[in-house]
Amino acid sequence: MSRVQIKTIDTSSIKLDVTYAYNVEKALWRDFNLNDGKSPTDRQNRVTMANFALQVNVPSIEEDQYDITVIGTGVGMHDPIFTREVLGAKSNQLLRSIQPKLVSRVVLPSLHFLHAGNLVSYNNRGDAEPICPNAEYIIPAEEWDTAMGNHPFHVTAYREVRTDLKTLQRLDAKITLVEDDNAEIAPGIKLERSGGVTPANSTVIVTCGSEQIMASPLLFPTPFHIDPSVQFGFSMNPLQAYDEKVRLLEKAEQERMCLFFPMDPQRRAVYIDRDRAGNLVGTPTDILAQLDPHLN
Repeated sequence: MSRVQIKTIDTSSIKLDVTYAYNVEKALWRDFNLNDGKSPTDRQNRVTMANFALQVNVPSIEEDQYDITVIGTGVGMHDPIFTREVLGAKSNQLLRSIQPKLVSRVVLPSLHFLHAGNLVSYNNRGDAEPICPNAEYIIPAEEWDTAMGNHPFHVTAYREVRTDLKTLQRLDAKITLVEDDNAEIAPGIKLERSGGVTPANSTVIVTCGSEQIMASPLLFPTPFHIDPSVQFGFSMNPLQAYDEKVRLLEKAEQERMCLFFPMDPQRRAVYIDRDRAGNLVGTPTDILAQLDPHLN
């Protein structure tokens, strides 16, 4: 029988002002870049960030057939939040990378426009269609309630995503809202509520044989952000974000999970270890290349 496969899908890329987006001063980011050499800023202090979705293929009973899950759908290209801080986005490539009708489920751990854009496509007649017409759309319930609520801040922050979600409802797409903070939502795929940029953002844990992959794009955008003091949890106060980040890092360390960075252009992944001083650090691994048949 075939093994579980994970395919990383480059849905889009964007440019972000690192001080505005990550609360990282220019000098600190540039010091990091001198050591890393793979995440340079331009003259406006913007860094190019990737936006990888994950496709998880679980072997089915029938030979050479898979149960296909897509996690995240990439940047919403028409979101009004695209201002001077978010520029340089290229067109979303998701539909060019998957076979939409074969996808069983679309998991949206966050409804932030960076990760849940373009849920609706349009055919040659201009008719709206779900991006994956036969899929079940799985969303944390509190995330749905936040995005679809009436608070003026959320109405603005989720504007394009709200429109797409209402269109999915109108098209009778199957939408499943996950109430539990820790739930198995598909074969080998768990959602664990963690918070982040959005209140109910969830970390995804995928089991592939003896390996477990943790993807938490809003708490761990890049390898630089392993440091708990670098905050990206805007829906939390700094102390909450720090504690949650440490909890997830320690979980990855203790359970030997591979941490994947969905916003890192180099598509890197690490195991979490400790250095001689006891600090949490990342040890690079090529496990994604081993699990992705397109990279072999």
